[in-house]
Amino acid sequence: MSKTARADATTRIVSVCVLGQHLENIERNAERQELLQRAIHEISNRGWSNIDAVVLPGGFFCLDKYLGPLPYTERVTALENTSFHKVCTSGCQYLRQSSPSVIIAIGIDTSKGPEEFTSFWPDQLCVAWTEKGIVGIGRKVFPVSPPKNKKYEEEKDESRHYICYVEDYKARNRIVSLANGANTVLCACYDMFGCGENPEESVMTDRTRYIKYIHDGARLHSANTPQRPGSKFNSFKVLRKRCISCFQTLLKTNNVVVALGAIHQNPSARYWQVHGIQVCSAGLDGGLVIGAAHFSESLPQKDNHTLSANGISKKYLTAPHKNSRKIDTLQCQDSVKDDKLLIRLFEADLANAIKQ
Repeated sequence: MSKTARADATTRIVSVCVLGQHLENIERNAERQELLQRAIHEISNRGWSNIDAVVLPGGFFCLDKYLGPLPYTERVTALENTSFHKVCTSGCQYLRQSSPSVIIAIGIDTSKGPEEFTSFWPDQLCVAWTEKGIVGIGRKVFPVSPPKNKKYEEEKDESRHYICYVEDYKARNRIVSLANGANTVLCACYDMFGCGENPEESVMTDRTRYIKYIHDGARLHSANTPQRPGSKFNSFKVLRKRCISCFQTLLKTNNVVVALGAIHQNPSARYWQVHGIQVCSAGLDGGLVIGAAHFSESLPQKDNHTLSANGISKKYLTAPHKNSRKIDTLQCQDSVKDDKLLIRLFEADLANAIKQ
């Protein structure tokens, strides 16, 4: 356990769901900074203590610089130069009396894509702060394609417009240690689904298939590149499999037992819970998974769309009849709701999951 670890292994996570939509430009960052401060004050006024983390939705803030190819230190510098950086550290500082080592994890999208590849979309990130500054960044590594029950529009297909980077599949800085010693992975939206991915599966899953562009630091690799004549191997599939293997190794070697997910908008209760949140918990050997999202029309009631799971068996990943699986949620301990925010406190005992 870390030097700052509590004697108990109880993990307490606060999720903050927001009425509205994720940001696509920086003009509304000031408004979101005020909303974050409001959430922090609500949490403090509620009297909750020993909070390990507070998680907010995907695209809660917006950054006007593409970070994809940059190393971690340069990504940190770019985020430190934003107007919201100080608000995030101050929020942790404000909560430290009752929650000394709390982290705040927030979804951040960039408004710009890569200059070199103009047809590709901006970044999606989940960034963690303490009162001392940024302690982790998880850039999205599992893109998504539009639901199959809707009319397909190529221009809306993220999987065809998003570049994944090799380094992000194995980046230790997307793993953050909580106050109780548990390691958590920062998930940018659909990355939660990827926590249950198995690179050795004989049948390719949609989660794997949607990874169509990977940059290795030297050049961009595409799933559309024809296989070399006479070659027994598809070089892109080999690279993609290696990336997924690296991601699973990252989770296992760091004994990750908690996942925090910054989800963008209107997550379907069944689809996200059954195919995302519960899969994530099973992929982490029964770990605790908590997400926060935007809801564009109305905020859910406290026990609906909880975007939470804990203790889901590994067997769940291979269970039949996946579309009829039971929705198994972790109920919140307490909550507070107003016209813009639904703030919920979740608690789970991870005593058997944390390596002493």
